[in-house]
Amino acid sequence: MFEIRRLSVYEPDEDENEEVKTEEYKNEELGFSVNYQSNWDLEELSDSVKWTAPEMPESGTGEALEPDFVVIAQIAAGLTKTTESTQDERATEIRDYVRIHYSNLLGIESEVGAVGPDQQFAIVYKPTTGGEHYFIPRGADLYEFSYYDVADKERESEQDFAEMLSSFGFVAIGEST
Repeated sequence: MFEIRRLSVYEPDEDENEEVKTEEYKNEELGFSVNYQSNWDLEELSDSVKWTAPEMPESGTGEALEPDFVVIAQIAAGLTKTTESTQDERATEIRDYVRIHYSNLLGIESEVGAVGPDQQFAIVYKPTTGGEHYFIPRGADLYEFSYYDVADKERESEQDFAEMLSSFGFVAIGEST
């Protein structure tokens, strides 16, 4: 004979039942739009926007890992090279800016890339410690579009970032909807 002393019924959190949808974010002040997953938290700052991934439990322990995040920031970089300049000239100017202002990326190789459906020119840094950093010129400004892989683990947030990156586009600054 055995006795049941306590019976627990699992009741899922409301968030677990929430359908994750792709949402469009458009910021006319900063001049860009991007699609993101609805289960990411959004925080607008004066010169940037930050998305934080949902917390994920670490396999085995059940403890929550620190969430990954994505930042898109507009930087008044004072760039002088334009679309009329050669790709090498533009790339060199961006790499020089990053070398001076991003000590965490010193010594990391960069490559030329493209983002969004319009294939915007970008310089890409992919540190071996995880994450990705895209620097996209627009006029005299530079846009940092970075994924911070905080726990350096394979997670769904990497795929979410790739989807954000593929949807990124510039919109007219001050454009009304």
